Amino acid sequence: MSDERKNKVHALPEEPGVYLLKDARGRIIYVGKAKNLRKRVSSYLSIRDDDEAKTKNLKALWRDLDYIAVTSEVEALFAEQNYIKRHYPKFNILLKDDKKYVYIRITEEEDYPRIFMTRNLQTKKTTYIGPFMQVRNVQATLKLLRKIFQFRTCNGLLFKICAKRNRACLDFHIKLCTGPCVGHIEKQSYKERIKACKRFLLGYEDELIKSLKQQMMAHASQEQFEAAGVLRDQITALESVVNQRQQAIMKEKIDADVFAIAVDAEMAAGQVLHIRQGRLQNSQKLSLENTSGEAKETILQQAILQFYKSSLSMPPVIFTPFSIPDEEMLLAYLEDMRKDVQKRALLFSDDPDSVLHTQRKLSLQVPQAGAKKKLTGIAQKNADEYLQQMHRKKTEENQELLLSSLQEVLDLPTLPERIECYDISHLGGTHTVGSMIVFEQGKAKKAHYRKFAIREETNSNDYAALQEMVSRRLARLQPDEKDASFSQTPDLMLIDGGKGQLSAVLEIAKQFEVNFAIASIAKREEELFLPDNPISIRLEKSSPVLHLVQRIRDEAHRFAVGFQRKKREG
Repeated sequence: MSDERKNKVHALPEEPGVYLLKDARGRIIYVGKAKNLRKRVSSYLSIRDDDEAKTKNLKALWRDLDYIAVTSEVEALFAEQNYIKRHYPKFNILLKDDKKYVYIRITEEEDYPRIFMTRNLQTKKTTYIGPFMQVRNVQATLKLLRKIFQFRTCNGLLFKICAKRNRACLDFHIKLCTGPCVGHIEKQSYKERIKACKRFLLGYEDELIKSLKQQMMAHASQEQFEAAGVLRDQITALESVVNQRQQAIMKEKIDADVFAIAVDAEMAAGQVLHIRQGRLQNSQKLSLENTSGEAKETILQQAILQFYKSSLSMPPVIFTPFSIPDEEMLLAYLEDMRKDVQKRALLFSDDPDSVLHTQRKLSLQVPQAGAKKKLTGIAQKNADEYLQQMHRKKTEENQELLLSSLQEVLDLPTLPERIECYDISHLGGTHTVGSMIVFEQGKAKKAHYRKFAIREETNSNDYAALQEMVSRRLARLQPDEKDASFSQTPDLMLIDGGKGQLSAVLEIAKQFEVNFAIASIAKREEELFLPDNPISIRLEKSSPVLHLVQRIRDEAHRFAVGFQRKKREG
């Protein structure tokens, strides 16, 4: 196989192009671009000691290759991005498609358009604005705009019913709709309101207010005072909103996207700030996969390229916190991509005004000082925070999976979200103490740890001491118990010991008629014992479930020994 791979590599041309590495099943696992195909792909023939783990895995897995020779590096970049988008190779940096973002849809294909929130870009010849991350903010904005401009939100069926009966619905009477269904507003006047909403949503509040003032003055000069009054009220409401919204963070009314990236050994997170007219209009979090071992410059480059692959807007300026390799090639690619952005925006709207920024030359900038530098700092801080959120989420997901595995191993009726573990400690039958430690969601909850001083008459009997401790604990399992630890019912009671200790605790549990699971773990062979099961459970030493149980048991032992030592010394 090695000779076959060498022959294929040596047959590659020494030209720019894209190479596709495949595994034994013929699946594309990596797409790369190169100035010199033969020279670049040759590096995948041998594994070096200093290779990153991901690179070593790729070199070990690929078995076949295809290539596409092109005439320039820019063409190679185009081809690379197209293949990545089409095949999502497992070793390429990938920008995750995050479904939690929402869009605002304006149904301009309708005679009387509606404006509402959606998560899907599906219908052609309609306008989409976004994406937005904060659903509540979108809902609040639409609610406000509806009060000001009174656009309809009803579906086609209700609209037809109202039109047929010549009777508007409640929204018209409470001034949330202009009543187009019954002819209370002309079609062109209604569409002017929708256009005003769109300009506001796109971030052009000042431009909108200026335009409305001009219309108001025109109506007033023609003595159309009722129409002028409606516009005056709209202007007053909009000015109030603009004053309350975030102040301009730049004196210059610039339109730009600000990118930042946070990277560690496991994952990468990004942040994009959308600046429109010098104001922070919106922001998006980016999650990237397969970034292990990649330079942050390469990760940022891929984040930008893949972000605009499906975007509906590309401003003339892109700020980054540091320089990106092959900037000229990247700019050439992005300039060409802007044509696709324009086509995509036109595809989702028959209104050319919704396509912004495509007439100005694109620039990539690394701010060095001032407000622009502050913007990259804000983006970087948010990217760093999102990376930490991703780690916390991954930890929580891993813990939930681990608890689910423990539930399966012990055949528990519910997920063991709260585990209480008990241990007895003494020195030669004296100074006997007990410990109760608590793990919730797979993590130690030290505020709920409790200590037990065992009576002298049970000092020499571990089983009796264990029964005393468990009995005292269960006696306080009451709804009116003030101790937050004792008042909560465990999903699993874990005992440090074997069959004997488990049987002793089961006697007490029977007296209190508990309905939660009880198990024990014997330290010598690391066996798990369950009630009514004469055969112990033995897990592989490498089992994460066993490691979790051991960690909980060892923590109970540590806590008991510490208390026993203090009692003896005291």
